[in-house]
Amino acid sequence: NIGNNYALTYGQLKEVPVNVGDVVEEGALLGYVSEPTKYYCTEGSNLYFKMTKDGVPVDPFLYLGE
Repeated sequence: NIGNNYALTYGQLKEVPVNVGDVVEEGALLGYVSEPTKYYCTEGSNLYFKMTKDGVPVDPFLYLGE
């Protein structure tokens, strides 16, 4: 939960130093991208990232800085 009914979901992370409910500052390390699994070995490493507002998906690129 990042406030104002927005939420972020990350996947394919390892060594995550934060826990659910922790307050994180801008620029804080959230984890490292995991090595590809056998299902994604041809694509290489990837990160799952989802942004929602009131439970409805929104395009995160509209909110990310340049």
